[in-house]
Amino acid sequence: MATRSSKKMQDNANVYVKITLLGKEVPCLVDSGCEVTAPKLLIDRFSSIEIRPTTSKVWTVNSTPIRIDGEAQLPFYLNDYCLLTTALVSEDVEEVMLGADWLRDYGCIWNFRTGSLCIDGRPTIALTRRGYIKCRRVLVQNYQEIPPRTQVDVAARVTLL
Repeated sequence: MATRSSKKMQDNANVYVKITLLGKEVPCLVDSGCEVTAPKLLIDRFSSIEIRPTTSKVWTVNSTPIRIDGEAQLPFYLNDYCLLTTALVSEDVEEVMLGADWLRDYGCIWNFRTGSLCIDGRPTIALTRRGYIKCRRVLVQNYQEIPPRTQVDVAARVTLL
């Protein structure tokens, strides 16, 4: 029994579902502990998607605020079924994240034993991606010249993956 639980602890798999947004397949992270968010870089690719102001505020697990640029109505499609989704748009995230509210709104049934996910009664294929938490991009908040062979602390933000 210890071997089985140890194996489970070693598996660092994230669950994704492929959804289509305006003709482009987008892998979306299914995460019951987050809000629905979408990366600004993705939304900027589609000129027909309007970003509206929002008063919503969200934080990471360690209470770091996530900068929100606004919210957008996203016409996600699962095959021919439209899943109209209001998402917070942020340059601080690098992938679409579908949270507990979205799972509830679309009557999702997530069977952890089989790994299956039904969205509004429609079975879908849940994909997994194994990996480690990474920092891919650091955004410096102010211009600062750093002379060669020196070390300086700078104010920065990182994108979340």
